[in-house]
Amino acid sequence: MLGGAALGWLATVLDRRLGPDGVGYLLPATLGGSRTVLGTIAGATITVAALVFSITALTVQLASSQYSPRVLQGFLRDRFHQSVIGIVTGTFTYAVVALATVGGNRTAGENAVVAAWATTIGLILAVATVVAIVAFIDHITKRIRVDDMIRRLTQATTESMDDVFDRDRATTSDDSWQLDPSADSATIRADSTGWAQLIDPHRLMGVLPEGAVVRIDIATGDHVTRLDRVATVWPSEAADEFPHSDHWLTVGDTRTTEQDPGFGIRQMVDIALRALSPGINDPATAADVVRHLVEPLRVALTHPPRQRVVADDGGRRIMLPEEPDRNDYVRLALSEIRIASDSQLLVITAFIDTVGSLLEHLRANDIDPSFSGLEGQLELLLTTMDRSALSGADLDAVTDTLRHWRLEWPESVA
Repeated sequence: MLGGAALGWLATVLDRRLGPDGVGYLLPATLGGSRTVLGTIAGATITVAALVFSITALTVQLASSQYSPRVLQGFLRDRFHQSVIGIVTGTFTYAVVALATVGGNRTAGENAVVAAWATTIGLILAVATVVAIVAFIDHITKRIRVDDMIRRLTQATTESMDDVFDRDRATTSDDSWQLDPSADSATIRADSTGWAQLIDPHRLMGVLPEGAVVRIDIATGDHVTRLDRVATVWPSEAADEFPHSDHWLTVGDTRTTEQDPGFGIRQMVDIALRALSPGINDPATAADVVRHLVEPLRVALTHPPRQRVVADDGGRRIMLPEEPDRNDYVRLALSEIRIASDSQLLVITAFIDTVGSLLEHLRANDIDPSFSGLEGQLELLLTTMDRSALSGADLDAVTDTLRHWRLEWPESVA
């Protein structure tokens, strides 16, 4: 809008000082014609702006009811939406400013060409607005498709998972160290209320006194309220030099996927659970989510375990016992879907495909899969399914899927 206002003022300055002489591609516009064109552009673009806002609000409402309220953040932060709204409101601002200033301080008659610059720029912006609206409609219709939404969530969650585990890999750790249980401690409390978006142990390490030990008592993605216990420090004297929690703990109004891959998994699971609800009854969408969960879980399972103790040469140590690890992400991704899909054959076979694919990948990389809990999740699924009303043909389909991944029915079910 500021750019549109500045451009409107610049266009009238060009008309006053240069005029159309020597510039052949400018549209010859009289004062009356220019005012008519600019008035039409201003009225049309403000109407289009209302349309853009309405479509955005409708899309947000549809996504909230159809998928999950937690996916709204992706729509509200979409740079394409913001750009289109900026183009429309900027064009409107330009037209209003140019309309108010065109022809000022001119003594020429109404039929003289006095607003060629303002009219030409206004028409260019009007055409750009039309193109932006057409692109916006195309973009929004693709964005609300469930397969596109699942793909974007999968990509963002996988990237976040990779960043989190790679950052831990670069951390100096001392897991063999143990704290003296008799040491005196002090409690550190939160300074604000919200969601823990980022815990930065390295920044905290830089301000701790030598020999201080800190245990972080929350995890990324937890909700904290002001004066909640967020850390414990040993010895208690170190609390006198302990920084405010805002120095090392980022608290926001909402969870974000950037540093919290669990939130991305949470959104994907929410879509699957909503699809399995009786009101929607869309097992194909739930199966699609389950198969896409392979990508972020594969990243988590093939990385080394997350560091629980961060140390430096000055005797400072920061313990992170609450941060989720590999099997925590597996449980978050699969447990609720497993419980909700006991009689949905399509989801059950997708669940087996996901577990089978992950187990095969772990074995191919010489990683013992016993830590992951994948086999336990599969056994719980098949045990629950055995008590459902699936027919013999359905059980044969499950058997074929198990055989494809070289898996067998657990003894408790077989």
